Amino acid sequence: MVPRLDGGIGREAAGFISAASPSPNGLLLSYHLRHDCWNRGYATAAVKLFLEEYWSSPRMAPRNEIYTDRELDGIEQGDSDQVIEIKHLIGEVDIENKGSARVIEKCGGSIIGTFEDELLRFQGPRSHAVWQLDKP
Repeated sequence: MVPRLDGGIGREAAGFISAASPSPNGLLLSYHLRHDCWNRGYATAAVKLFLEEYWSSPRMAPRNEIYTDRELDGIEQGDSDQVIEIKHLIGEVDIENKGSARVIEKCGGSIIGTFEDELLRFQGPRSHAVWQLDKP
């Protein structure tokens, strides 16, 4: 149960979680939580449950559905449809988003790099940390 937007308590979606977008470093873990649900532990609990379920069975996918713009362990670009095991998920978090960084860290993530990117809601480039969440 989470707070409803009208102030009551009930069954209303607080956000979403997915692992569906490829990136240069691997499949992206994405999540969003309603602002009124921040700082209550919901995101950490939800991501932990998601990861537990996600890793509960083998995960395989064509390389080009996991990675973009990068060779992986000697796999040639022509082999982009080769099915490979998903061994980690990636979180890309704005450096200033301390809450999301804490969520990923509490869920076992570790920083593997940074990059600059433009976000529509901000003017100019923003720094992002790239977090890796390994399969247990």
